[in-house]
Parts: sequence; C-alpha cells; structure tokens
Amino acid sequence: CTGYLGAVQERLERIKLSTSSSTAESEDKKSKTLDQQTSEELMRAHFLHRTNAYVDFEELSTFDSLLESATTALSECDVPDSINGGNYEAALLYYYAQVQLGCMAEESDVWIEVLQMHRAMINRKPESTSGIGTKSISSKKASTKKAVVAPVASTKEEMERLTRTKVYLGVYSKLDESNDALLSPVSLRDAVCRLMAVEELESFSCVSTDILRDCHALLLHQVKRLGEIGIVVQKKKGAKANDIGRVWRRALSFVSPLVENYLKVVLSEGADFVSLHKSLRSLAEECCELVVASCWMCESIDVDFNNEVSSLLHLVNSCLSTCKQARAIDGKRRLEEMKRDESVVSSKDSVSSADRKDSLLFQCTLAASKCRADIECALSEHATDQEKLIDALTASARRATAATSTLMKVGSELRSSALGLSSASSKFGCSYLQFLSAWAGLCLSPWLFCTLGQARTILNSARESISSGRRNWGRHPPSLVESILLDLGEADLEGGLLGGFRSASEKLYRKVLIAVEEITNEYIGGMLRVHCLLGLARLAIASEPSDGSSAEELARDALESLESLGPSCADERSASLCVYPWRSQVLNGLVHSYHVCASRQLVAEACVRSSRPDDALEFLTEAVKDFPGNFEAALALASFNLRTVLDGTSENDNSTRTLLLKSAKMGKTKADPFALLGIWYERKGDSARARGCYQKALILNPSHPVAGRGLSRLMKISEIQHICEVAADRSSAVNGWAWRILGEYKISGDGDDTAAIVCFQQALRCKDIQAPQSDSLGVFYSDPKMLEGESE
Repeated sequence: CTGYLGAVQERLERIKLSTSSSTAESEDKKSKTLDQQTSEELMRAHFLHRTNAYVDFEELSTFDSLLESATTALSECDVPDSINGGNYEAALLYYYAQVQLGCMAEESDVWIEVLQMHRAMINRKPESTSGIGTKSISSKKASTKKAVVAPVASTKEEMERLTRTKVYLGVYSKLDESNDALLSPVSLRDAVCRLMAVEELESFSCVSTDILRDCHALLLHQVKRLGEIGIVVQKKKGAKANDIGRVWRRALSFVSPLVENYLKVVLSEGADFVSLHKSLRSLAEECCELVVASCWMCESIDVDFNNEVSSLLHLVNSCLSTCKQARAIDGKRRLEEMKRDESVVSSKDSVSSADRKDSLLFQCTLAASKCRADIECALSEHATDQEKLIDALTASARRATAATSTLMKVGSELRSSALGLSSASSKFGCSYLQFLSAWAGLCLSPWLFCTLGQARTILNSARESISSGRRNWGRHPPSLVESILLDLGEADLEGGLLGGFRSASEKLYRKVLIAVEEITNEYIGGMLRVHCLLGLARLAIASEPSDGSSAEELARDALESLESLGPSCADERSASLCVYPWRSQVLNGLVHSYHVCASRQLVAEACVRSSRPDDALEFLTEAVKDFPGNFEAALALASFNLRTVLDGTSENDNSTRTLLLKSAKMGKTKADPFALLGIWYERKGDSARARGCYQKALILNPSHPVAGRGLSRLMKISEIQHICEVAADRSSAVNGWAWRILGEYKISGDGDDTAAIVCFQQALRCKDIQAPQSDSLGVFYSDPKMLEGESE
C-alpha cells in the first residue's frame, strides 16, 4: 500500500515540476524520476522495504489505478486492535496509509486540474474544466453588457490557489454536524497521541525514525489543510459568522489533542532533541500557528473559545519557545557548515524566500502567543491578589512595548516578495494584541512605557493589522468593540502623552460616546462611556485656563455611572468587553476598580483647584482604598499630603514620606515620586538624599521640571551643565528650567550674551515657564523652604 502511495507522490512531483518555471526545473533535475531509479532506490524512496509484495509500476500508470491498488492492498491488512499491542511500527504504518489514501486522492485531483490549466495557458486555449482559469462568462440576463472575465491564473501558485479554493469549498459544503471526519480524519492523530501514553515506551528508539517522520509530515499536511480551509471559508463571499466559527472550532478540536497529548511530551525532551527532528518542529509550529490564528479570526465575530483555548495558551507558548531555541541551534549549525563551505559568500543570500516567509510567520505567531499567554498567566496566578495582578499586567505592558520594536526589526530583515510583516501580523493579530497590552488603558494608566511616537507607531500597526487581516486572510470586519478600543487608545495617546493633539483627542472621545449607544450590552457600553468621560475630564483640567468645574462634573457623572454598574455587574455581563483572553471576570473587576479610582482622583484634583482641600483629601483617600495597587492614586495622595505639609495645613510628615516611598516602589520607572521625595528630603535639610532622589528622577526623565529645579538649588551651575544640556536636547515642553540655567551659564561662565539670549528665548517658549499652574506638580517648582516661609 505504501509503495503505491509512493508512486502517486512521485507522479505528483512530476506534475509540479512540469508546471514550474525553467529555473525551478533546472534546480530539481538532480532528483531522479521513477524510471531512472534502481530497485534499491525505488524501495528506499517508496517504502517497499515495509511490504512483502513488489509493486509493478509499469502496469499502474494512472492516479486512479494506483489509488485503487493501494486501497485493495490496505484492505488485506489486519486493522490494529490497539497501539499498545507491542508492534508500534505496524500500527502507525496502517493509520498512516489509511489517512494518506484520502490525502493523495485530493492532491491528485488538485494537481490534475492545475496541469490542465497550465497546458491551456501554454496553448492559449480555455481548459476543459469550467469555472477556473481564463474562460470568459457572459451574463445571460444582460447580453449587451460586457463579458465578466473569471480570475486568470498566470503562475503555478495562482493556479494551485484557485484550484484548492474550489476543492476546499466543495469539502466544506458536504460537512454537517455529524461527519467531522470529512474535514480531516483523526485516526493517525489518535494513534500518535496514544503512542505517548504507552508506559513501556521510554523513548523513540523503538519506533522507526522514518515512520515517525512520515507521520509528522502527514499530520503537518492535515493541520495546514485545516488552516487553509478556514481561510477559504471566511473569504467566501457572504460567509456567515456561524460557518466561520464552525470551521475554526473543528480545526481546534483536531489540533488540541496533538498539542496536549503528544507535542507537550515530545518537546519536553528539549531544544537539542527538537533541532534534530525537523519534521517534529515543523508540526509543532504549524499546530501552534493554527491555535493562535483561529483565536484571532473568530474574535471579530464574537465566537468564545474560552473552553477550547484557555488550557492551550500556556502550552502553545511553551512549544513555540522550545521551537525558537531549536531554530537558534539549527542556525548555528548552518552557520558552521557555511563557514566550512568556501563557495558560500553570504548567509543572507542562502536564505530562500520560502524560508523567510516561514520564519516571519513563526515570529508573528510567537509574538501573538506571548501577549495572550502573559495575560492568561497573570490572571491565573494572581486572581486573588490585586496588587500582584497589577504588577503582572504592568510588566506585560512593558514587554509588549519592547516587543513591537523587536518585531518591526525582525520584519524588515525577513521581508520578502512572498510575504511582508503587515500581512503576516494580520494572520495572527499580533500587532493588535501588542496594542492592547502596551495601551492597557482599561485597567492601568494608558501607554505606561510609550513616548508619543512609539504609541502612534503601535496604534497604526494595530489598525493595519485589522485592515490587512480582512484583505489578505478574509477576517471579518472588526467588531464595534474592537474599533472603539482603537479609537480610545488613540484618544488616550493624543490627550495624555507629551506632544499629542488634544483637539483630536476630544473629537475621538466624543465620537466614541456616540458609538457606544449602539452597544446593546449595558455593562460594556457603560464602561466604555465612563472611559470617555474621564478622558474628557483630564482634558478639561489640562486645558489653559483649567476648567475645573467641567472636569468635576464629568468625573462625578462617571462615578455615578460606575456605582450603577457595580462590580457584580462586571462578573455577569462582561463576556465581550475585550477580545480573549481579556474576557475575564477577574480582569473586568479590575477595570471597574481602576475607573472608580480614576474618577475619584479627578474629582479630587478639581476640588484642589477650587480650594476645597478637605473634599480632595476625602476623595483621594477613597481612591487609594478602592484601588490599592494603583500608582496614580498613591502618587496623587502622596503629593497632596506633601502639599499640605509645605503650606502648613498638615503635620503628617512621616505618613507623607511613607506614601511617597510606597508610590516610588509601585512606579519604579516613573520620575514623579522620586522628584517629590527629593522635595521632602530637601525640606528636612538632608541635601545628600535629596540630590540622590533628584538625580534618580532625572535618569528616568531627563527633562523633569521638579527634579531639575531641585538639583539646581543644591548644586553649582557648572556641576549640572551637562544635565541641563541633556534635558535641553530632549523634545519636551517642560524643559524651560534647563534652558534658563544654560542661559545663566552662558553669561557667567562663557560671557556669551548672544547664546544666553537664545537660551532664554527657548525657555520662554516652554510650558513650565509660561504656565506652571497647568502642571499638577507646578506647586513644587519653588524652593520648599520658601513655600513654608510663605505659608507661615
């Protein structure tokens, strides 16, 4: 049976060769055709050593006759009762042949039609088969209109794609609820999975490496085919969400046992083992790609894969990590081989377009998997500890921000004519997932680790991932929630990051306020509306002049909405707040707490600006209680207490220091708490510690206006000249302090009045010089001892 199947494979290779370009043909001439091989080569190539019968290939020249003979030969074999019978090779070989029969029948149909299309193109005649190729079809209803020309395939790849599309749609049209086997038979998959459950099997030494390799190759073909069927179905005009969800769910049901019962065990042998078995690594990568792609493709149609995927995410990420290490080992091995081969000039030239495409798809799968696994891991490990959950999500935001730059660099290196980064990313949604993690605006402060340029780049990549997914892979248009999240991310970056366009931010918030009216789920619509109200409140406070009354009104409106929604509402109605795995009751409870906390902070800030310190303290204290792990809440309360200590209305010195230290611990990458600690120590007369805190703040943010002014009070101008030059080189609206000090140095140190005038002019253009009152920390620009003196 396997001998006949080998002959079918050889004939398929002949067809592929005959439809290839002359360049490809010349490269493949090294491999001998069937009639050029010796008996030993025939047996080696077509597995005849595994059978007792000799196959007479001359009498069996057609695909149908070969497949019929293979079917007859297999029917004479005994069906293995179990994989545990001791003869593992015989059982695996039987199921291999059984599945391969169906695959070869389908492949022969595909390539016979491709051959016909190719001959028709060469002869400039329409092929006999209808519906594909160069045939023109005239409309019967409107004969006077122009003829509609069917898609014309001019290359082998296009012909194969068109033919497979027709074949796969035909397969799916025959599918119903009871015949999953039509989509892909599972007998070989189950046999391979049962192999890992055999207690006597301590290694793969008892199973032929050739047979395992053949099984891996066939399973790889099945998994690739399932992914292609999913894409073909969703690219079909008028495809329904139920059909798309159905085909991807069945693809997942095929892959899940392979990942959980086979690959998990095999890959535990380590990267060195995997690097020696390329067929195993290819199968593992393809399975992981299918899992990640199926999640992304179905999220826009609101198909919940929670039960199927939640247990797979960690395994998929672990498998991909092992495969990444195996790829690195392979790369080192190839590099050593190339060094020994003097004919190889460049390693870059030796990488084919297909290898580049494969590597790029792998990198995008890995990036998307990491985003999903990070969130899933954080939720599973810290579900009951909010502070640790916030730390884990913050770390995830940091990693996602760094990963976007890495992916872009890798994408530029691996870009080829076959596939670009945008197209590869859109198959798995890694750019959109990285946006969600880096933005994190629903549960953390937006864009924690991004500059304005970085945030815009990440957002643009996410939008391109959505549009390219529709264009290249047939993914359904983004859901309303997906589009709203992108708009909110853009509004947050334009309104919250230095240099953004606040007018654009306000327009986006108001656009979303209109869009959320279309969301039928009360909780989802309510939470997104609250986020918009808080964004508008922040813009009102930051405006010049500050509009504290409008900000307070908006923040109180948000707070009332949150109270009506309630945490219990989040548990019951939050299934579609965000894409999976952001669909979590734990995370949605955190989202609710964060927005309550942010509302109280904004009300407190408005109270401060309207000279109501007691009300501000009450709201800030409640904010910290609502969200104890929130950095902004802790910093706001600490800075308020420091302000009251400086103006003499409070004597809570020690508690203020404790709050500042706590906020510094929570925001290790933030400059504000260290700058305020410097103010506290300077007030106490501890210049050494104050200098250390200011310097730490300037390391984190070289243009920080509080730290820069503080350090200038404690050090000579000549000692901080370099620090000021670094700050002045930054594109910042609050580095006026640095330009002012540099101007003073030009006068006193260099005697260069002209340069000093330029520096002072630059300083006058900066926000911290023009309008210090617009900065929430503007009150700390002055010497803390002077502030105390004024209050006295």
